[in-house]
Amino acid sequence: MNKTIGVFLLLSLFIPLFLGAESYIMVTSTKNVKTLNKIKAKMKTMGLKPVHKRTKKAYVIYSGPYKDTKEASIEKRKISKYFSSAKIIDFSSKASATQNRESKESTNIETVAKQKDGLHIGASVGYASAKSTITGDETKINILPDTSGLTYGINLGYTFSNGVDVSLAYMIADTNSLTYANVYGLLNYRYYNSSDFTPYIGFGVGYSSLTWDIKPITDASAPDSTSSMYGVQMGVVYNLNELIGLNLNYNGMMMDHVANIIDTDESVVARIEHSLIHSIFIGVELYF
Repeated sequence: MNKTIGVFLLLSLFIPLFLGAESYIMVTSTKNVKTLNKIKAKMKTMGLKPVHKRTKKAYVIYSGPYKDTKEASIEKRKISKYFSSAKIIDFSSKASATQNRESKESTNIETVAKQKDGLHIGASVGYASAKSTITGDETKINILPDTSGLTYGINLGYTFSNGVDVSLAYMIADTNSLTYANVYGLLNYRYYNSSDFTPYIGFGVGYSSLTWDIKPITDASAPDSTSSMYGVQMGVVYNLNELIGLNLNYNGMMMDHVANIIDTDESVVARIEHSLIHSIFIGVELYF
C-alpha cells in the first residue's frame, strides 16, 4: 500500500509539467481536406509543427505544442502575418478542458503525418487567339486565315507537397482556317494558402504543329508547318473538395510558324507568320 501511494505521489509531481506543455496556437479551420493539406504544407515551410483536430463541422488546425504560453506568444507573432485569426489555446486551462469535453465527438489532437504528393489529370475548354503578321504583297493572297477560335486541352501532372508541380499538356486550337496541335511540358508553382483557392504560375516548353484548313492561293498546297514553342501560364484552382477542382487558366506561347506564299513562277511573294498564341481555359481537375 505504501509503495502504491508513493508511486501515485511521484506521478502527481509530473502532471503539472505535462499540463504546462499543452499550449497550442489555433491557426485556422477548414471544411476541405485538400485545403487542410495545403495549410499544413505551408506551416511546415514556416518551420511550424502542424497538428489538427477534426470536428463534425470542420478541421481545426493548430501549431504546437509549446512549453508555455510565453513561447506560444513568440510563435504567434510569426503565424499572425499569414493567419490573422490565430490565437493561443492553453489546453491545461479549465476553459479548454470544457471545450474538450464538449467536442468528444472529434478526434484527439494528433501530429500531422508527412504530406503525400499528388497526381492530377484535367480537361478544359477555352478560347485562343494567334498573332498573325503578313509581309510582302498581300494582294497575292486570296484568303486570309482566321486567327481565333475555340481551344481544347488535357493535362496530366504531379504536384509535390511544397507546391512544385510538373505537368504534360496537349491542346488543340481551331480557328476554322488554322488548326494548332501543341504538346508541351510545364513547371509550375502552386501557392498554398488557407483558402480553397490555389493560384499558380509557371512556364513551359514544347512542340507545335500548324495545319492550314484553307489554301491562301488557288491550286497551291497548304503551307503547313511545325515549330518549337515556349511560354508562360498562370491561373487559379478552386478546390470543390479533396477530389475535384475547377481550373481557370491563361497561357501565352511563343512559336515560329512561317508560311511562304509561292506565286505561279515559284517566287515567294508574301509571308504569313504566326509567332504567338494566347489561350484562356476553364476546366476540371481530378486528384488522386
